[in-house]
Amino acid sequence: MEHNLRRESSDPIPVDILIAIFSLVPGKSTARFRCVAKVWASILRLPEFKELFLTESFTRPRLFFAIDSYDDDKLFFYSTCSGVNLITPLIP
Repeated sequence: MEHNLRRESSDPIPVDILIAIFSLVPGKSTARFRCVAKVWASILRLPEFKELFLTESFTRPRLFFAIDSYDDDKLFFYSTCSGVNLITPLIP
């Protein structure tokens, strides 16, 4: 017996709503989101998104610092959002 799977499509989420959602996500995640779908990648390249993302980024205080490793001449950069206890390296 053959079953036909029917894909039901729902209404797409409006681009302005996606831009608003993406603007609240950390930059590292938005970089990953570009790999999810071509539509997402094109949205993340829009000037409207870039402007809103930068505006939102400036309103969120961040802790940013660098540590110099004298053993092997490497420089490590760290960043964290205000109120977050975890510190994640940006560049290992």
